[in-house]
Amino acid sequence: MALRPETLKKYVEQARPILIEVVKGKRANKVITYKQLDEEMGGPGRGYIGEVLEEVCQREHEQGRPLLSSLVVHKTDGLPGNGFWELQVLPPSLRNASREEKIDRWKKEHKHACEYWEIQTHSSNGKGGHRGCLIRGLKGALPLLKTSFPLPLPRGEG
Repeated sequence: MALRPETLKKYVEQARPILIEVVKGKRANKVITYKQLDEEMGGPGRGYIGEVLEEVCQREHEQGRPLLSSLVVHKTDGLPGNGFWELQVLPPSLRNASREEKIDRWKKEHKHACEYWEIQTHSSNGKGGHRGCLIRGLKGALPLLKTSFPLPLPRGEG
């Protein structure tokens, strides 16, 4: 069952500014968990957060901006949920990709979002410099900026 259009619109309008705060560095490692996002929005609940993120991504994609859903991860492993790989704006081939290929693509999407919003932040406030962009990988935080891709997975996790 899907959210009603007016309800979906309400949550999309609440989610986007939260995600922009996250990507601008107002959170550790520039990520937020699904639960944290849901709580800050006051809903829509576990079964509907993916629908909200899909709509946020669709709108961002239409404006030529990167995927803000790359900032949302599970608390347990620091990775996005299965719905991330099924976003309509990602290539369908990603759905059947290996775990390593999916994680690599997610890292690239996260890096792209961080870099894009870093530029937006600096162009609007006239400041320079880089705060860096970290994501939580399978084990520990991985620096993404100024790093070549693909990043190797930690030993024993490929």
